[in-house]
Amino acid sequence: MKIALIKLLHKMDLLDFLRLIKDSYFRNKQQKKFDTKLFEFYSGLLNQGNKCFDIGASYGYRTEAFLKVGASVVAVEPQKKISNFLKKKFGNKIQLVQKAVGAKVEKRIMFISPHSVLSSLSSEWIKEVKKNNRFNNSDWDEQEEVEVTTLDKLIIDYGKPDFCKIDVEGFELEVIKGLSQPIPLISFEFTIPEFTERAINCIRHLEKLGNIKCNFSNGETLILNFSEWLDPDSFIKKFKTISKSGIKDGDIYIKYLIH
Repeated sequence: MKIALIKLLHKMDLLDFLRLIKDSYFRNKQQKKFDTKLFEFYSGLLNQGNKCFDIGASYGYRTEAFLKVGASVVAVEPQKKISNFLKKKFGNKIQLVQKAVGAKVEKRIMFISPHSVLSSLSSEWIKEVKKNNRFNNSDWDEQEEVEVTTLDKLIIDYGKPDFCKIDVEGFELEVIKGLSQPIPLISFEFTIPEFTERAINCIRHLEKLGNIKCNFSNGETLILNFSEWLDPDSFIKKFKTISKSGIKDGDIYIKYLIH
């Protein structure tokens, strides 16, 4: 879909309505196949009755997979339009928090993309992905003031999760800085080369909270790259070389051995 049409539908509040109809009634074979992969992947990581934090819930595809596994979900999404979409999609099946997550409680400006999944609090990340032409058909010409909470505050309000997924377009380190206690399993998105060092800094911060093992998945493969989870130093050594394999993004998984 061309960017001009996406912008028009976004401004008319029709884009998310059409997505809701599509998700409810017209998922194609490729989307259904991906839904199955999501369910199978998270079934290997989660148990029925677990609690999940979905930080940067976007349109709720991960949230939907967590629910299918039998977990309860606290979905955190600051964008007003997307938050309204999640309300319509899930109703009272989830606990919805219309806030961003960062290092401290505050208000910040969010840079809004017509491709809502690319909206970000990080102007630095936007600058870098523009420079590298990662998202050629996107821009961030709208702004929205959002409330920011922390992982520690969410734990106080909703209880400690068994799993926390973080996907916040370059703001991952700030989210992780707002955590002062181990969560059994955490994932966060990385992009290479833009934020290689920030991903490593995320690992180092989490390492301070307890004994951890690390793994990662490439892009949306939903396959853990290493057959055995690695200690932080071994993982970081390998992580620094993965760009040579053509890997540009994915998710790092952190598992606490004692929590």
